[in-house]
Amino acid sequence: MRNKIKLIEPCYGTAYIRHINGLYLSMKDGNICLSKERFLWSVEVFENDRFYLGEISGHDKFEYWYGKFQTSVDSGYTEQHWRLYTKGDNVVIEHADSNAFIFFSNEENLVLKDGSVDNDGYYFCFEEPALTNGYPYVEVNSITNKIALRFEPSILRIVNREWLIDWANDLEKAMYSFSRLVGFMPFQRIEIRTYTNCNSWGYIFYDKPIVHVNNKDMEKEVIRMRKLKTRDISFGVSHEISHLFDKASWIFEAEATANLKLAYVLYELGYTASLNVHNEGQTFSYDNYADLLYEEHGSLDNVKCLFSSALVAKLVKIAQNIGWEPFCQTFRSFPYMQEDPALVRFEMLINKLSEYSNTDVRAMFTDAEWSAVYSFLSEKAK
Repeated sequence: MRNKIKLIEPCYGTAYIRHINGLYLSMKDGNICLSKERFLWSVEVFENDRFYLGEISGHDKFEYWYGKFQTSVDSGYTEQHWRLYTKGDNVVIEHADSNAFIFFSNEENLVLKDGSVDNDGYYFCFEEPALTNGYPYVEVNSITNKIALRFEPSILRIVNREWLIDWANDLEKAMYSFSRLVGFMPFQRIEIRTYTNCNSWGYIFYDKPIVHVNNKDMEKEVIRMRKLKTRDISFGVSHEISHLFDKASWIFEAEATANLKLAYVLYELGYTASLNVHNEGQTFSYDNYADLLYEEHGSLDNVKCLFSSALVAKLVKIAQNIGWEPFCQTFRSFPYMQEDPALVRFEMLINKLSEYSNTDVRAMFTDAEWSAVYSFLSEKAK
């Protein structure tokens, strides 16, 4: 069949997807099925002629995982990638990694088959398609293509491409700064996907070089950044990038390690990082980083809100005392401790900081602070 089909040109929009047997491809209770009721799909192309198929809000995607058709939050994983072809008036849907086509079998369920023999079971059609040629985003790239920023085209009503390119270049410099701290570069390129209706505010999946940011939240973020008189890289976006530079062995609290590494970037590059809870004129800098965290979230022995933020503030104060080089050496030499409890990992962090700084870092905590850390991290193990 392959020599009789043609790739669909890049496009995006919506369509009902009807099988030749008259039933509609649909999402129901986390599964993919065929139904008598019509279901409106979001059809979204990206690079290499691959598509995402999802529900209309853009939140859940069509996924093939361990032999099962299902729905899942937008992850960027290749289990959610599809190629679309036409054969006459029909559409054929191929799982992009499996190189096999969706087929409606005699057992009245969906399977993937290689398509070596032509059969009506492969044929769908786009009903009432509302598709636009091209890609659903504006993309700008950093100077060496380590950062790809993708926005809804409407972003250009707020800022011009030059501003976006400057931001992409600053995020690329941040990538190099993260790598200098931890001793590795996890990916050759990171995509900041900000044009979809993903979970608010943003998230990453480990081992996947994509930062997901909600489109409406990203627009607000850019407006706020643009009003600042500093080189701002966005706390939220940079925080998510920081997660990609983590190793499981040293994560005693994931949000804390991400924000600790971000502090190093602000220290090394002199940038700022705005956060949506701040007013329009306020942003994190390295000089105010710990103090703002203390102000907003409290200290270890008197936490107002987030314990992880109070702990980061304490560690940043320690870095300002012993320097960042012991942190670099600690991250780069951290032993395999993936199976150990959070408290044991944290104690290893403190021990190594002490070793590389020739300072008793444990003694830099008051008894009340250490007791609070012990209690919080012990509780995480339960």
